[in-house]
Amino acid sequence: MKDNHIDEVTLARIRKERTETQAHYAQAEGVFLDAWVRGVKIIGEAWFTANPRFCKKAPSLDQVTDKWQVIPNSELINERIGVLSGGEAALLAAMCSYYNAEWGGQLMQDLGLQGLADLSATLDLRGNRIIADLMLNYTGW
Repeated sequence: MKDNHIDEVTLARIRKERTETQAHYAQAEGVFLDAWVRGVKIIGEAWFTANPRFCKKAPSLDQVTDKWQVIPNSELINERIGVLSGGEAALLAAMCSYYNAEWGGQLMQDLGLQGLADLSATLDLRGNRIIADLMLNYTGW
């Protein structure tokens, strides 16, 4: 007969992991927003807009308090992403994939980015750090 009890060491590890996870996600939205705004500053504020159904546009990027204040401007991006440098376009497409996975994924494919390795190789250190922060702190749009 199999013993179904959990030993104290395993139970302590599970509790520690749960506590660490809860602490991480308690701050995740703020870290995500900070990374998002860093990306917006690199690519340019003109590529983003506010969604008026959810909030007003912030007076400046330093005053953004909600991701809905800096959503990708899909019309402009679809028409003009080709004017950006390869790294800027890759960062923008990857960011768009957090806003809308299907659309952002298509943008990435259109840029020839077939996966995370292609993305990482295209981005500079600053861009990779932004994507890493977005990935670690994404809780949904």
